[in-house]
Formats: sequence, C-alpha cells, structure tokens
Amino acid sequence: MGKIKGSFQVNQNNFLIEAKHNTPLTLIETRIIKSLVSTIQPSMEDISCIRLNLKDFMELIGMKNTNQTHIKRICANLSEKRIDVQRMDSEDWIVTRWVAEVRYLSREKILEFDIPRSTQGYFKDFSKGYVHYELKYALMAKSVYTVRIYELSKKWFKLKSFEYELDELRKKIGAIGKSYDIYGNFKAKALKPAIDEINEITDIKIDYKEIKDGKKVVAIKFSVKPRNTSIKRKKYSPDTVLPPLNKEKEADEIIKNMF
Repeated sequence: MGKIKGSFQVNQNNFLIEAKHNTPLTLIETRIIKSLVSTIQPSMEDISCIRLNLKDFMELIGMKNTNQTHIKRICANLSEKRIDVQRMDSEDWIVTRWVAEVRYLSREKILEFDIPRSTQGYFKDFSKGYVHYELKYALMAKSVYTVRIYELSKKWFKLKSFEYELDELRKKIGAIGKSYDIYGNFKAKALKPAIDEINEITDIKIDYKEIKDGKKVVAIKFSVKPRNTSIKRKKYSPDTVLPPLNKEKEADEIIKNMF
C-alpha cells in the first residue's frame, strides 16, 4: 500500500464501536489499528491479511530509524490485545483479538497483520449501522480516550445526546485501571481531557453532565453537535502523519513505558 494519509477514512460497524476493551490499546496501538482499518474498502473480498510497509509503520510509532527490537515488542503487545464484542446475528458475545499474527517480510520491508476471522465482519458488514470518520482525527489525538469517546459520539450523533453508566463507560473506552475506580481520577485524567481534545481537533463538539445518585456520580450524559465551522480548529497537514509523536526520543520513552 502507499503512504497512509490523514484523509483516509475509518469505517467500523456499531457493534465494534460499542465493544468493551478488556485489554486497552495504547495510543500507538490505536493509531496502528485505525490506520489498518482505513485501508479496508467495502469492495475488498479478502481482508484476512492487511499489509503495511515498514516506512508507514515507523511513521505511526514516531520513529525514524529501524529498531527491530522495538518493532517486535509493539507487534507482540498488539497481538495480545482483546475486545469483548456482541455478535452481529444474536445476543451472544465473543472475546477476540484485533490482530491474530504479525509477520515481517524483510526483503519487501512489509509488515503483514492477520485479522481474526471472528473480527473481519465488523469492518465490512455495515447493515446494522456504522461509524465513519476521517483517520486524521485518530492520528492527531494524544489520548486513546479521545478516540474512543469520539467514536461513541459519532455513533449517537444523529440523536444529539447519549448516556452511559459510569462503569460501562470506563469499560468501553478502556479506562479500567484501579485508579479510575475513583471518579475524580477518571474525570481529571480521562474524561475531561478527552472532551477538551475532541472539541479542539475534530469535526464535532461535545459536552457532558454528571448523573448522580445522591452525591455519587453513577452515569455520564453526553450532548453532541456539529462543530461551529466559523471557529478554527487545530490544523492538520495530510502529509504529516503524527504531529504529537515526531521525535524518536519521545517514541522511545512511550515504548519503554509499554513494556
């Protein structure tokens, strides 16, 4: 495939948007997955294997020089990430992985990502609703929570508002660390920064209201509307894949913290 550009589109059906992230993706992994998804076209009959050239992969992880050890670690970690998603034909559910296997072809300088059979339909079958957005918003985000709340907001966009119980919301966006059991931490480190960033860089504007049972916050109600086009949002160059991760030192620090 050619150079990944922010003008590519991400299409995911609503079941995948509503999936619970049991082992949450990191920011780098989110960029990889969304970039892979953006290369899938409805006309493609076989999406069991998606190829990504090494140069594009290195841009996604913010590195200029090839480091096989780091690349292997990122791929190994990505292949272990799982989601809990409802089946499209019943009330049953499955726990599956984003990627089943990753292979590096040294001569062609290509990475091959095998997509599990149980997951492939979620990227092609849009008969029961889907979310469609520009890849650039996922690439510009500095937080995985920004991407997940943005995707949920796009799903409910036409209804202008939506609500999730607090525990359900945490699971859907992958904020499942013990520290997030304390609402103040969840609000300060995940919810509010994600909303602020969505309003800064994307095509929508969202707000939220805390739903309380007595003094305890038990749910979050979101309101969503189109962004006011008269207000300038953060610019994005389609030839610049990852503004936040364009330094090797910064990428190395992130990778070091992943493992």
